[in-house]
Amino acid sequence: MISVELTQRFRARIRKLSLDPTAVFAVIEATAAAWGHPHQHTGLGIRRLAADFFEVRAGLGVRLVFQAQKSILVFYDAGTHEDVRRFLRDL
Repeated sequence: MISVELTQRFRARIRKLSLDPTAVFAVIEATAAAWGHPHQHTGLGIRRLAADFFEVRAGLGVRLVFQAQKSILVFYDAGTHEDVRRFLRDL
């Protein structure tokens, strides 16, 4: 399984949005387990955003933004569709 890293920004966003950490980490685990198996990506709602950045659904209206590096998934942000657009604009 691929490694996962959570940035300080990501952790702060989870707290700010009052998301259930258990549910969020379950999505992160499922994403890491499915990484490299494209047919499973669709079921989880993984979608390419730009270059090596992706998003995965973590509930109704909540998306987690991560970057796929060589052997690690780095989670950067969490939020709504608008939050994701804002994050991409600021790259």
